[in-house]
Amino acid sequence: MGKRYVLLFLILLVLLSGFTVWMSAQDREQNSNVIRVTVAMVQLNVAVTDSKGDYVTGLHPSDFVISEDTASRKPSPPLRRAMKARKM
Repeated sequence: MGKRYVLLFLILLVLLSGFTVWMSAQDREQNSNVIRVTVAMVQLNVAVTDSKGDYVTGLHPSDFVISEDTASRKPSPPLRRAMKARKM
């Protein structure tokens, strides 16, 4: 009778350890599909309209402030160059 319990315990232990190995392999497989990228610059496309819905032209980079949460900053030099090249 005692040998049956030992055998049953060993079988359950093998099944449980096999299941644990299988689950950890599944986790690794899912994490291998994740791509992480650090971005230093984000391109923002904006359109400014007046109260009538007409586009406002002649704006300069100094007319804009970019803010996120409580941090704000002026547009970077590439934005200034793009706005000069585009001359809306």
